[in-house]
Amino acid sequence: FEGSAIAVGAPFWDDAAAGTGSVSLFYYDPIQARYVREHFVRHTDTDEFGTSVAMHEGRLVVGAPCTLVAGVESGALVAYEVSPLAVDFVGRYPGSDGGRLGESVALSRDPAGAVRCAVGEPLFGGGGFERGAVRVFLASDLLGWIPEVRLSPGDQVDGARVGSDVCFDRFALLGS
Repeated sequence: FEGSAIAVGAPFWDDAAAGTGSVSLFYYDPIQARYVREHFVRHTDTDEFGTSVAMHEGRLVVGAPCTLVAGVESGALVAYEVSPLAVDFVGRYPGSDGGRLGESVALSRDPAGAVRCAVGEPLFGGGGFERGAVRVFLASDLLGWIPEVRLSPGDQVDGARVGSDVCFDRFALLGS
């Protein structure tokens, strides 16, 4: 939810029953005194697109955690620039190692003015240990989203699934 806009994910929506998913963008129309769907977004080379969504200052990021990368369900982050008039594709950023990148997403602007995206990758770690991680991307007007760091607590136990959910504040990144 941002201002008068709401992004709603539907990860299992598909007219062909393939589970690619969708995101609907609703804007408040004061004349009608209700929210009206203005945009319907699908990204056909992802799976469970819309599992997680976040918007901030005209940016929309969408998680698609079941997207195949080299034949493995590693997930993806898909980014857009949005306005009431258009939704423009910025980029697709694949996960790795079967981590399910995109299970959760959050956006925030830090005190220095940089916009960052935190993306949960709860199955990252390989070998079936499901320890998890959170990847942080930095927004760039010229380059889209730049991978910045992968965070993973050093003392986590097998099955912790760090990154199952994320919340981003101006000063801290919190994940579970």
